Parts: sequence; structure tokens; C-alpha cells
Amino acid sequence: MRRVGLLTPLALVVLVAILAAPVSRASAQPSSSGAPSDVSVTVGGRTVFTSGFTKWSTGAQSGGPNILSELTWRGVDAVVPEVNAEVVWKRLVLLGAFGGGFIRDGVLNDDDFLGNDRQGRFSHTRSSVGGDGLFYGSVDLGFRAFSWTATGGLPGYVDAFAGFQYWQENYDAFGATGTFGISPSTSVIREEFTWKSLRVGVRGQVPITPRLAARINAAAVPWTRAEVVDVHPLRTDVRHDPSFTGSADGGIGVQADGGLAFMLRPRLALEAGFRYWRIDSGTGTETARGVTVTTHERVNAIRIERYGPFVGVTYRF
Repeated sequence: MRRVGLLTPLALVVLVAILAAPVSRASAQPSSSGAPSDVSVTVGGRTVFTSGFTKWSTGAQSGGPNILSELTWRGVDAVVPEVNAEVVWKRLVLLGAFGGGFIRDGVLNDDDFLGNDRQGRFSHTRSSVGGDGLFYGSVDLGFRAFSWTATGGLPGYVDAFAGFQYWQENYDAFGATGTFGISPSTSVIREEFTWKSLRVGVRGQVPITPRLAARINAAAVPWTRAEVVDVHPLRTDVRHDPSFTGSADGGIGVQADGGLAFMLRPRLALEAGFRYWRIDSGTGTETARGVTVTTHERVNAIRIERYGPFVGVTYRF
């Protein structure tokens, strides 16, 4: 049975266009004074072909080692459908984007150390990633600083915005090779990472020809709350509901994408480009939930990157 999450962004945009058609026709009518409407609505859909990298590093709460354990998830690939929308009223801009997909590939490297600066490594294992998925959503409020329109072509604009993003990724690792071996069909580690971030940025569209324009969206992440929930189902010395938790505040990040838009017909455009997101957390606290005792260590960093090309479509009502 097909999952609802596999609906293509194009299908979603078409559905929204059908449902919103009566409203758009009404809003497109000139006011009683003959002036055009001050409101415009644009909906869009994208498919982003991403690869991801996530690292969780912990150290002793006091003394050494300063790096006690590192779990690194590499090549966690996902095809991510996304829907997005913008509402412009005079110079105020409201933006929203929501996306999600299933993790398809990847590996987990799990390393433990006895000495500072990754010295005295006493355990190293490599596991295959068999799932799970990711989801994100953002809402931003902005101001249209500049706008211009070429007759019959794509409009130009520059916006400044600020807002909030929720981003979650879930991984499930199977089997292990290295210091010890585990069957590749056995789940060994499950982790859920969550980032709750403030965003400040600019975006713009600059026409190159009447039907072709460059698009860019760049945001800084000046603060984030990073959280991780970890389950080691095979370990008998820790609980499984969960085994470890970690959190960190502060940090910094960047989220940017850029590309080209081509107008197929008035109001309808195709787009293609590249996206790069990265967030580095501040330091925080890890809690190890043992069967008989709970201990605390230091979170050095929780870092995530996700990047890849995208294709999409937008329709302006």
C-alpha cells in the first residue's frame, strides 16, 4: 500500500490550486475603486534529493576524557517532498514550508575513547542504517524591502524575514562490524534528533530575462535547542525507555538554497537549484539512564548537515 507521504509536491500544488481557485478568482477581482488587490498567495512544491550527516559527541562531565564517545551518522540519504507557501499583503510577507521523507541509506560509526582528543580508542563499530525518516516545518514573518515587475514577466523582490523552525530526524542502525560483530538483521541503536531553531535571513528573486529569474534564500540560525533520545536495545546495563538523552542550547547554523526559476505561463513557474543546511549546537548535558543508577556527562556538540539538489513548481494566485 502506498504511503500518503509519497505524494509528489506537484500533485499537492495542483490539489491546492483546485481548492483555492474560487478564492483566487475572487481575490483577483479589482476593488470597487478599480485598484488591484494588495494580497497575493503563492503555493509551491519541491522534491529535494538530500544526503545527511549527524554527529553526537560527549565527554566526561569533569576531567577527562574530553571526548568520551562519538556517534556519527554518514550518508543518511532521503528524498524529501516539500510543500511551501507565501502570503504577501502590501509589504508584509508570511512564509511557511513543511517537508518530510524516509531515510534510505547510510552508516553509523560508533567510537569510544579512554584518553583526551580521541586517544586510546577502545571500541569502534560500523553499522548499516535501515531507516527511519525526517520531518521539518518552518514559519517566518518578513518585510518586502524592494520589489519590481517586468511587464509580462517574473517579478523581482528582496525580503528580510525572521521565524522558527522545527526539524527532526530519526535513525535506526542494524548489525555491527569492528570491535565486535552483530547480525545485520538486528537493531542495535535507535536515535531521534530534534532541533528547535530561530532563523533570521533574506531571500530574493532577480529576473534575468522576462521568463527566467535567479532565486536565493539564506538564513542564519543564531540559537537552537538540540535534543537527542537514544535507545540501545541490546545493552543490559542501561534502560531502553530510553537509554540515553542529551540536550544542548545555543549554537549557530546556516540554511541556504539557490537556483533558477522559469515561467512556463503567467503565474506558473518551474524551479531547480541546490540546498545546504547545517546546525552546530552549543554544549549541554547527557543523561545515561542505567538500570541501577543515572549518571550525567557533557554534550560537546550535536551537529547536523543536510544538502542536495531540488526541483519544484510554484503557482501564484
